[in-house]
Amino acid sequence: MELEKEIAIIVISSIASGILGVLISISYHRKSDQKRTKMDVLRNLAGNRHNSNGDDFTKALNEIFVVFNKSKKIQTLVNDLHTKISLKQEHVDTKLYELFIALCKDLKINTSAYNESSFMNVFNIRKQ
Repeated sequence: MELEKEIAIIVISSIASGILGVLISISYHRKSDQKRTKMDVLRNLAGNRHNSNGDDFTKALNEIFVVFNKSKKIQTLVNDLHTKISLKQEHVDTKLYELFIALCKDLKINTSAYNESSFMNVFNIRKQ
């Protein structure tokens, strides 16, 4: 009887430990995939920030609604930016910069090295 009890404890412990390991692994991979997706959106937005009429810029802005859906601040900034671009209002660059900083903070990227003027400068070596 004692041996059967010990075997049952070992079997239950093994199953519980396996299930726990799988749950931890799933949770880790979800968070990792979500961060990678967010980083891709940020990279696309930053890479296409000087062509607000371009498809890649539009795609990145549209993806923000889904990828950063838990951040009300980011959602508000995207809406504000959309309004400014649509109505051809002033200070579009400022709104874009604010959105960029909010996205970086969501991803826990240190933004202390950025300022609006350095963000809005483009690196382009093509001859004009």
